[in-house]
Amino acid sequence: MRSHACCQERRLPLKCLDSNNRPVYAFDYSAEEFDELRRQHRKAGQLHFACCDSKLGLRTSSAGLQHFYHLTPGSNCHYAAESEAHLQVKQAVLLAARAARWDAECEAHDETGGARWRADILMQRGKARIAVEVQLSRLPWEEIRRRQERYHEDGVRGLWLLKQDNYSVCQEVPAFQLRFGEDQPEIRITPPNDTMNVTLREFGGFWAPLDSFVAAALSKNLVWSPVVELGKVDIRLRVVEHHRCGCGRPMLLPTALSVTMRYPNHRGLLWTILPGKPYVPNPGPAWLNAIVDLFNRHFPQKNDAVITRRVTKGRALHLHQCPACGALTEYESTRYSERLVQHLDIPLDQLPEPQPGTAEWQFVHQWWLRTPAAHLSKAAPAQLPLQLDF
Repeated sequence: MRSHACCQERRLPLKCLDSNNRPVYAFDYSAEEFDELRRQHRKAGQLHFACCDSKLGLRTSSAGLQHFYHLTPGSNCHYAAESEAHLQVKQAVLLAARAARWDAECEAHDETGGARWRADILMQRGKARIAVEVQLSRLPWEEIRRRQERYHEDGVRGLWLLKQDNYSVCQEVPAFQLRFGEDQPEIRITPPNDTMNVTLREFGGFWAPLDSFVAAALSKNLVWSPVVELGKVDIRLRVVEHHRCGCGRPMLLPTALSVTMRYPNHRGLLWTILPGKPYVPNPGPAWLNAIVDLFNRHFPQKNDAVITRRVTKGRALHLHQCPACGALTEYESTRYSERLVQHLDIPLDQLPEPQPGTAEWQFVHQWWLRTPAAHLSKAAPAQLPLQLDF
């Protein structure tokens, strides 16, 4: 998809009304049919906007996007200033909703006419209504929450597609980052700004094609906090051997931690030491020492060895504490000669309750896109009976 910066001032509505006030969508016509519609409108003027009284024209952009446009100069209509990029996303969402056999319309308003809310796309099936808002410019989170509350008051579920990455991940306001791929827009499912995890490699996130995302959302395959429903996690702790403590117990020093679910593309809780960076604060997640205590208590190591707890003093003095006697050892670990200590299907309630603003909270409270069962093995988690929230 080409650059969209140049499209910001174009006036490109997708929708207008015919002489009987029935919606007309530009993308429902082939190129030849759209040309014929243009000729008919020039002759009879049968088309008009629902959004304002501006005169209407029909054209096709250099990128091939068929659209209507405002002929009246200086129109202050909201839809007059929509960018081509914005309209491409709206068109893709509407077509994906249709493919999922939902009724969908763009540029929809609340029924009262009081302009309480205005959705880019309104999708309906039976009594269920989902409004999609596409925001390519930055919008304060407080404003997004305010608009979401208006949807909620009218029994509409709001779904937000944002170009910005500074949004909160929560069930009350389903918000997802949007980017433009080569073939079609993509949606980030994993949390943005993955700063809670400490890793040696940058994580770009899991992104899904926009049409797959919409199809999942409309088929109850967009799941909130699946780890709570599953109630168990897989824990992998990497350790290195160290000399014996003064009390005589062999010590194993933690070097990396992974807490995950067996769900594809669900972002796990990850932590590692940072070799060569002794002055960088890196105390580890709250679950680290809780997991160390759990493993020492329920899964004894060979040769009476113990896994040490991680203790931070001051800003960045990281010490190793023997759980047997409490003695502290100062030692900068490396990740050479690691060994893996792993235990699967650990009940989630064996770990401390996650606190807001922590890696544990981010791990537990996130969205997950269910992968089609046909693409997974027989034992795949897509077969598990989860309560779906969207």
